[in-house]
Amino acid sequence: MILLIFVTFWGILSYFRNKKHFFLISLVVVISSGLGFVPGSVTIEDLTLVMGITILLGESLMGNKVLSTSNDPIGKIILLILAYYFLNVVWTFVQGRETLAFGLKVFRRDLFYIYYFVFKKISITDLKRAFKPILVLTVIGGICYYLQFVGIHLLAGSSEDLKAAKGGFVRYTNTPMLGLPFMIYYIVKKDNIKFVYLLFFIGFLIMPMSRGGIMAAAVSLAYFIWSNGRFDKYKKVVAKLLLLLLLFSPVLIWRFVKDNERGNAMQDITSASTIGNYSDFEYDDGGTFTFRVALAMERFDYMTHHPESLLFGVGTIHEKSPNNHFKFYIGTNSLRDDGYIEKLSIDTEDIAFISHIFRYGFVYFFLFVYFIILCFIRIKEDMHNNAVGAVGFIFFLMITLNSPSSDVYSFLRIMLIPLLTIALIQNYNKTILNKNFPIK
Repeated sequence: MILLIFVTFWGILSYFRNKKHFFLISLVVVISSGLGFVPGSVTIEDLTLVMGITILLGESLMGNKVLSTSNDPIGKIILLILAYYFLNVVWTFVQGRETLAFGLKVFRRDLFYIYYFVFKKISITDLKRAFKPILVLTVIGGICYYLQFVGIHLLAGSSEDLKAAKGGFVRYTNTPMLGLPFMIYYIVKKDNIKFVYLLFFIGFLIMPMSRGGIMAAAVSLAYFIWSNGRFDKYKKVVAKLLLLLLLFSPVLIWRFVKDNERGNAMQDITSASTIGNYSDFEYDDGGTFTFRVALAMERFDYMTHHPESLLFGVGTIHEKSPNNHFKFYIGTNSLRDDGYIEKLSIDTEDIAFISHIFRYGFVYFFLFVYFIILCFIRIKEDMHNNAVGAVGFIFFLMITLNSPSSDVYSFLRIMLIPLLTIALIQNYNKTILNKNFPIK
């Protein structure tokens, strides 16, 4: 952890010394918990916030209008959403439902969106200088990821699937943070990509064996190629991808067929919707999607029985606060420091929006959906013109399609690429981006 603190301050110093490529490298190292070698903790979030807030304050003290939203609708909606969060913190405190300290702890989790304004200060030269070092770091992390399958565990947060004992596969979910964006980058480069590169990076999609993630990637890449209108431009890379799918077919068949005996998504929804009493729900009664649907339904049932919470939510109640009196039967399990497993009432990483809708109401939901729409409109303009737009659009579409199975919008490690690519597209016209990041 001491090393990450050092990297944090090195990143801040590099930024103000106009060596922003070193800032980007240090940011990636910190967000990825030292490439995965340092066990994840809340401290990582704090370090990234220290870096972002210090940079914005420094820019402001130097007289730069770093938070300017002139001709920037995405910047405006980000500030509006953050302002709404903060007002909710104040209102919850005024009503006596939560202390200001706990409310601010909830608020800080979404403050990473300020990095959009930091990224607007990043130049094309900075990004190009940081590209290769970040790629090398990702490759190193990837090699360590694959070593887990032969019993060499160098990374923290290994996730071993116990179903391997039943004839399945061992899976690990601690893939390199930027593994999938680099996979997308090399796919959109088409003929310039070597088969071994694709094999290396596509493993980060297949081997965690996330059905939602794999399907989201397939749909996103298919849409990108189809919307281009010229399949012949991508026929070689498509052929390579089909060959890779053939190589990974034993894993895919097991995950999508043999490990899917509990039913399909429609059966999961039916199972969840027919729950008479949430206290009777058992996780083994259905698939993971059943669990997510039931989790959402139990919280929506609470909100409909307390209609005053529908618009503005129940407030910024912290999960570990004494004021958290919510007792739900269905929730994400969390391992406490003392080794005891507790069921969370508000927080969940299993599905997007639910925790935020519960706290901030449907006003938040409509604001955030508007933010998502604006992002897609902005990136879509560049997705067939340059690699920045292509990677940004495909990756953002992937995580959006995967949002029913993960709280994808609540972590900077996931939103880093969308925020960075949108900021670059906002700052530079197509001609400049096309010249510096061409799709050959």
